[in-house]
Amino acid sequence: TPARTLLDLSELLRLDRLVATGDHSLRHLGVCGTTLTDVGRHAEGRRGVRRFRQAVSLMDARAESPQESLVRAWCTLAGLPHLEPQGQVWDDDELIATVDLLDEEHRVAVEYEGAHHREREQFAYDIGRRARLRRRGYRVVQVEASMMHSPRGVVLLIAQDLQQRGWNGEPRMDA
Repeated sequence: TPARTLLDLSELLRLDRLVATGDHSLRHLGVCGTTLTDVGRHAEGRRGVRRFRQAVSLMDARAESPQESLVRAWCTLAGLPHLEPQGQVWDDDELIATVDLLDEEHRVAVEYEGAHHREREQFAYDIGRRARLRRRGYRVVQVEASMMHSPRGVVLLIAQDLQQRGWNGEPRMDA
């Protein structure tokens, strides 16, 4: 089963990659979080089960890409405030934007800019959407593929914007 496969992968994958794989399984393969919890509970003593259980606690079916999952996992493990996947920004009853990751309290949106964001129509749409977010007081942190080789760099970039917006924490970079 997909749940058992995730347990098997917990021996092989880093925690962040396991979270991304689990997010995909929840969203696209119909895996249920309760099933994953049960699998973890019944795997006592098995190699990788601690990593599996930790990954399950970080998984979220709302993630739309592996890159979003990785960024969210890195930030969570570093102790940053919760970043809500597919967070919605509203102005009264008007939906302004749905962003990849959102910290509503500090008004920080994190967007992973994949290759499709370079297409003409998407590029123009993104410019307008970021402008609407900024007019409503949101900071938009953009992350793209070349940055993904450095989890530390991505976390520090996001933490800096959060700190400028009033977050008093410091990222734990040993995670």
